[in-house]
Amino acid sequence: MICKAKPDVEAQALLDTGSGDAPAAGGRKMWPVVAGLMVVALCALVGVSARRHNIANLNPNLGEFVNGARKVDGPCRIVYYYHLPKTGGGSIVRHYGHQREVQMLRYESTMYVPPQNESLAYWESQDDASHWNKFIKPHALSPGNHFIAHHWGRPGMWQMKDRIATMRQQAKQQGCAFLSAITFRDPVDRDISDAMFRRLTGVNGEENYLGNEQMRFMLINSNHESKTIPRVLDKTTWPQALKNAKDILQGFDIVSTIEDIDQLSSRLDRFYGLSYEEPLEHVHKIDYSQLGVDEQELARMREKFSHRNNLDRELYRIARERSPVETAPPSRR
Repeated sequence: MICKAKPDVEAQALLDTGSGDAPAAGGRKMWPVVAGLMVVALCALVGVSARRHNIANLNPNLGEFVNGARKVDGPCRIVYYYHLPKTGGGSIVRHYGHQREVQMLRYESTMYVPPQNESLAYWESQDDASHWNKFIKPHALSPGNHFIAHHWGRPGMWQMKDRIATMRQQAKQQGCAFLSAITFRDPVDRDISDAMFRRLTGVNGEENYLGNEQMRFMLINSNHESKTIPRVLDKTTWPQALKNAKDILQGFDIVSTIEDIDQLSSRLDRFYGLSYEEPLEHVHKIDYSQLGVDEQELARMREKFSHRNNLDRELYRIARERSPVETAPPSRR
């Protein structure tokens, strides 16, 4: 029964759904949410004590790692990955979410949490500060390998930069290693991929496109705005937005591109002290032809998106300069 699902099984169920690029709310696929809420409500009525037990297991002082990751002695190794939609991050997150040597910590709030994943649904329903301070941070600073997957529905880097700096300092004081990474993509290719994904899922069409999507998501994420960074980035706000973005990127240890996603994975493997023979599995690939998109339609989209990505082109240029290109990728044995 769903009510009896264990936290590690629940977390694995989410990893297998590929929820990485799902919107926080809205769209035509709200029925899973309604069904999930009904299931949770039923479980609350017939199994309150079991629910409390599952949620308590997410406390680092009481229970096991959320995805069944093996506990190890010694200092922690923390990767903080800020996942921009449609930049290859889903492949990276899935890869480390399936490694038992790594604890996957999802910092997001999406509409695609499976009903049986009661524990993660609990934390995603909390405010961003509680999610970070009561769950993400204590787990990440415990012994072992940890991967923080920061994605949709939580604050952007404009609000997170101080939290990340604090965690880095705390990790250093505890003798832990900390590494932060982010991936960018050619803006036109990214926007076409995103538009196709939205057609496929029926969520938020191309009419909602604002341009400079990677810049906006990096600074303010999906649903957050600030007095300094407005949701719509026009010519009057470009200089300040670009300055803020460059300052933030200086704080990242790795700034890469989707073209080097395999090299990024190999570098993170070395950071964790892991090695695998299997290549990185690339997920969320979309066959445009199956959606009825021909060359003429692709040309129209490229023309449209190419005129609204001044800031994203600059971010992609910076990422290409800093991307961890290697002439011969190391063995993944």
